[in-house]
Amino acid sequence: MKIEHLIESISAKNPIHGKKLQKNFASLSEDENHIKNNTFITKYKVILEKKDLTFNDAINYYLNMISDFNE
Repeated sequence: MKIEHLIESISAKNPIHGKKLQKNFASLSEDENHIKNNTFITKYKVILEKKDLTFNDAINYYLNMISDFNE
């Protein structure tokens, strides 16, 4: 899984927030982006697997949280 795939999945479910994420990641340099991608994916994949969750589950929880903040 790559961060681009996560952003695409978020964009499919919430296009406005997907655009915000794309903009934020576009501002990172290539080296920063590569380091952050590997760190994020590696760290959270282990956490999700321990809880028997997937990145898709995490995306849904994330979008619910964003929605709660916007109420």
